[in-house]
Amino acid sequence: MSADVRPTISGVGRVVSVGGSLTWDIPYDAEVVVQPTFTLVRSREGRVYRLVERGGEVREAPLNTEQRSHALTLFSR
Repeated sequence: MSADVRPTISGVGRVVSVGGSLTWDIPYDAEVVVQPTFTLVRSREGRVYRLVERGGEVREAPLNTEQRSHALTLFSR
């Protein structure tokens, strides 16, 4: 686990898997979709975050408009 996990999601919350690492900065009231290579998080406010593992650290990977639209469809499944 990386102690340097600082996605822009505010709040303290549960632990989720991102690739081969874990992050613990996910608010309890957020929705989470875990995929093999990334994890999506939708905050209560509707903001969507994509978290990826790179070099053993969990980082936020920005989404463009098309990727965000696709990500939103994954939450409705």
